[in-house]
Amino acid sequence: MAGSLPVPRSTSSAATLPDLDLTARMRRLCEHICASLDELRHVDMRRVALRVCQTRRRGPYGVQATMTPLRFRDGATSTLRRNRRWIIRPMPLDAEGNPCLYLFSLYVPRFLDLPAAEKLAVTIHELWHISPDFNGDLRRFPGRYHAHGSRCDKYHDDMRDLTRRWRATQPATPLFDFLEGDFKSLRQRYGRILGMRLPTPRLWRVDALPREERPKDDASAA
Repeated sequence: MAGSLPVPRSTSSAATLPDLDLTARMRRLCEHICASLDELRHVDMRRVALRVCQTRRRGPYGVQATMTPLRFRDGATSTLRRNRRWIIRPMPLDAEGNPCLYLFSLYVPRFLDLPAAEKLAVTIHELWHISPDFNGDLRRFPGRYHAHGSRCDKYHDDMRDLTRRWRATQPATPLFDFLEGDFKSLRQRYGRILGMRLPTPRLWRVDALPREERPKDDASAA
């Protein structure tokens, strides 16, 4: 479902502002990135759900964006923990009604308060988490710290470098326009900031679900 962040309208001219559909603009940007950056060509944005989450507090600290895998290791649709089978639900669906493989969440206004170059670096940072196999699992680094490697700050510095190199190859395009400015200035420019809101997928124990909601291949559903 779509939602909007509260926007004060103090002048009559505000009614003519165009609105900023953040999830639609971010989707087009991500599609462009994945089509033009060799390291991300394996990503099919049709199978990535994108949503906006409203943060309670503004400021530079805290989560700005996340990429949530909607499958388990190596793309498995369920996992065993403590001899119980677990699945992820609810699953966002793509345009054809198939379960998505990933959920990309933007935390607003925190994400929009970043400088434009950092917004772009955070976006590529999250897209980079998607497994090269594009199977619903994350890209895994060797060792204990599989998500970012041994140092998260080095991972993000690498993403900044990759972003700068890629951005230098890109011609001027309106795709990047909405990255300029913070949350306040974007509201003044566009009026309302709209975004898709989706429920957060969670782990569910299969045998705790009603029988009609269990996976069809679950032996306990018989």
